[in-house]
Amino acid sequence: PCLHDLETGEKIGEGLSGSITDTNSKECGAMTIHDVSALKSCQRGGRKIFMVSAFGLSKDVEPIFQLWHQDGVRIDVDIEKKLIRQPQKEQISIVRDTIIFITPPQPDIQVIQDNNLTIKLLARRKKTRLKVNLLISITSSIMLPST
Repeated sequence: PCLHDLETGEKIGEGLSGSITDTNSKECGAMTIHDVSALKSCQRGGRKIFMVSAFGLSKDVEPIFQLWHQDGVRIDVDIEKKLIRQPQKEQISIVRDTIIFITPPQPDIQVIQDNNLTIKLLARRKKTRLKVNLLISITSSIMLPST
């Protein structure tokens, strides 16, 4: 599409915008998390976490954990799958604008701590393949091993 001067008809410019999405749509709109409660859990898991969105959420949104090096680089996904457990589907509920889940046990938390890795909590909408929305960094030292 072109932009023209109304008086002269001269072409001023042209271009395309990025994707336009309906922020009110739960299926494809914005997914902005503005609050997360209970940012601590232990090696045994079992902590209830609330992630509150600025917009309504579709039922296919899920919380996920990722592991990152201190230099801001995500670790290899295959290694990550071995070191960190994800919330189980039956432990996740979506209520309007809130993701509620129970943290799973993290038996390898000592390995995570020993390698100075950071656990990051994200939300992912599976259906639209929306890139994960980075929410908050949780240092692995918060998830203390049980004694």
